[in-house]
Amino acid sequence: MSVEELANELENMSKAAPKGELSAITLLFGIKYARELEGMPLKFLALLAGRGESIATEIYKGKKLARYVDVKTEARSELPNPAWPNAGMERRR
Repeated sequence: MSVEELANELENMSKAAPKGELSAITLLFGIKYARELEGMPLKFLALLAGRGESIATEIYKGKKLARYVDVKTEARSELPNPAWPNAGMERRR
């Protein structure tokens, strides 16, 4: 995946995050895309996604956690599919 595609996914996941769980979703992004994030400029990715540079630290933490955790099946089903525009947006209303 390109940095632009990853930034788009981070933006989609952030917008679809349930209220109060944005930090957890950011960590989840790092876990889910750990391999794809290797060598990526995380601060730049965060800015492309419309988030602050400081969020790069949270992405990095998730990337590190990926060695030790798996995404639960229930969480996978709640993640927005990047093929669906504005997936999950209805949950934020």
